[in-house]
Amino acid sequence: MESSNLDQSDAAKADLKPEERNVQSKSNRGWRFWVMFPGLGLAAALIALDTTVLSTALPTVVNELHSKELFSWLLNSYTLAWTAVQPVYGQLADIFGRKAAMLGAIILFMAGSILCALAGNTGVMIAGRVIQGLGAGGISVLPSLIICDLVPQRDRQKFIGVLYATFALGTDLGPVISGVMIDHVGWRWVFWINLPISGLAFVLIAVSLKVNHARTGTIMEQLGRIDFIGNAILMLAMTSILLALAEAGSQNPWSSWRTLLPLIIGFLGLGLFVFFQSCRWCKYPMMPLRLFKNSTSLIGYTLTFLHGVLLYWVLYFLPVYFQAVLQDTPQQSGINMLPTMALFVPFAIIGGTLISRSGRYKINQLIGFALMSVGVGCFTLLDQKSSIGEWIGFQLIFGTGFGFLMTAALPAIQAPLAEADVAMATATWGFIQSFGYIWGASIPSSIFSTQFTKLLPKISDPSARRQLSDGGAFEHASRTFLNSFPENVKSEVIDVYVLSLKLVWQVCIAFAIIAFLASAFIKEVELKQVLETKFGYKSENKGSSSSDPVTPGQMEKGETDVS
Repeated sequence: MESSNLDQSDAAKADLKPEERNVQSKSNRGWRFWVMFPGLGLAAALIALDTTVLSTALPTVVNELHSKELFSWLLNSYTLAWTAVQPVYGQLADIFGRKAAMLGAIILFMAGSILCALAGNTGVMIAGRVIQGLGAGGISVLPSLIICDLVPQRDRQKFIGVLYATFALGTDLGPVISGVMIDHVGWRWVFWINLPISGLAFVLIAVSLKVNHARTGTIMEQLGRIDFIGNAILMLAMTSILLALAEAGSQNPWSSWRTLLPLIIGFLGLGLFVFFQSCRWCKYPMMPLRLFKNSTSLIGYTLTFLHGVLLYWVLYFLPVYFQAVLQDTPQQSGINMLPTMALFVPFAIIGGTLISRSGRYKINQLIGFALMSVGVGCFTLLDQKSSIGEWIGFQLIFGTGFGFLMTAALPAIQAPLAEADVAMATATWGFIQSFGYIWGASIPSSIFSTQFTKLLPKISDPSARRQLSDGGAFEHASRTFLNSFPENVKSEVIDVYVLSLKLVWQVCIAFAIIAFLASAFIKEVELKQVLETKFGYKSENKGSSSSDPVTPGQMEKGETDVS
């Protein structure tokens, strides 16, 4: 095994002074802990719900606001803000405290939701989506970070598994809720519904989250510890990459300078960001390179990226199969996706519990990526003749593997690092996972569009070929469009969809196998059973000190076990 203190910088080691150490145990989990937990779960469900709800409502919103060519930025602006801001939340949480960062993120998300609900034009809608994304970036990583502050490494995954279960529930219910709202109360309620949910999460967290945080220096001194330059470089690099990916393979070929130039600039920007994080001018890096210097954490981050790629690959293209090949409505397509999440939720919890009991995370990664590889391989068999049992069963295989993996990457990343690095490590994990989501949508979209264009000659109707070219296949993947053609043309179009999707799944298999092979090389570092942190829960019992070393299961004098 690797040493649990591998590659910690002097700064990281010194960050937790003896007098600052707050050793937590189960005996600290009183009523505030259990009231806080549903608040974190609601917040996780909220951003998952919002992400998937708008995907279904997008055509209606675009039509009413006359968004035209700007429609993609209703999604991309949110994704960009969400992804780029995540690393800086690690710094904000260290400087201003976990509670202030979490409540601030919820307020930003609520403000963005109000702006979107009231939007009268596309510009206002995009501005609202950016503000939403700035809040969602914090909401996506801070709940896991807070759990890491309150629970030792060995026990964390049980609680994080439950958080992921609520995220999955929000993801799965999003398309169904969106369809109901559009049909009955209008698309603006897609955003209004965020307010009561986020309001309840805000209250639960505000009342119950009582953690230690010692502020030092003035507000200006604290703000000076935020890596504004690094975040600006990262934001610009991400914007450039997203500009390229948004139109690559559809409006612009991959060989076009309109694709290559922003993509090259974006990756050069990422290189500049990495250089800046390691140079002497960056006193407080938001993504210090010591997080990547040991092999276990590095492979953990790599698996996090691949996991994000595989998730969005499936979430984006199974609905294309349901709507274009099986000719289901968007609402029915959302219901058809339930099997993917049906086993994900219990197996995310089971996987987290297994890690907590055994202290091992490698087996979860091997099983998870193996099952995902098999599941994606089965997707290549889907066509217009596939039975309900087949597409349900294939999703169950994928969903089981997906669930096993959700709680396996973070302990591998954190185990070799100092506890003082937990905030930045968790924020970096969230960023890399979201970066994977971007590529998980972009890569298969390009493959699908390119393959569909190549197979267009198989369609005899010139009008159909014209509408389905230049990225139109994804846009027109609907029963309404298919039914506008004679039966023979409709059959030809469906055949081309099936063949194009087959290549999408074949390439996906390669990513899943690469992830499986990479997980075989990860080393298991012992997960600590005692948590030393300066951000732990304040004791809920009078006369008890939370700063005395306590091992799991031990009682502090004068306390009762309320867990």
